[in-house]
Amino acid sequence: MRVDNIPEDAVAILGVTEHDIYNPKYNFLFGTSNSTKNMGLVSTFRLITYGERTKFNIRKVISKQIVNLFSIPNVKDYECLVNFHINKKELEEGEFKLSPGILEKLKYAVGFDYTKRFEELANFWEHENNPELADYYLKCVSLLKNK
Repeated sequence: MRVDNIPEDAVAILGVTEHDIYNPKYNFLFGTSNSTKNMGLVSTFRLITYGERTKFNIRKVISKQIVNLFSIPNVKDYECLVNFHINKKELEEGEFKLSPGILEKLKYAVGFDYTKRFEELANFWEHENNPELADYYLKCVSLLKNK
């Protein structure tokens, strides 16, 4: 794949398509990335017909592929967004939070302030009417401020 109009300050490119991504090794392939080329692809093909969960599942897959683009591989941690999902049920039941280990790796790769980022995420989830995730990030902020 050749892309000629990449912005100079781009870190990576992530494409999103409604076409199916098929790999005979997996039942479902929601996304893929190549960290050496800093490119990834997410397919919404197997996600778009699931009503209310559609937007949430697409966000999970896109967020996971963004993390993978920073050379952070999938993990076997069921409490983490970057856990490998073999099917839609695992994706839906999986967390939308990053484990502390993944957060540290992402902080190293991107360089961000935990408190500021958690406040932004709490605000985002509040506006999305998701009190569970909003409260989670507010607790994270509180823990950081009480250190």
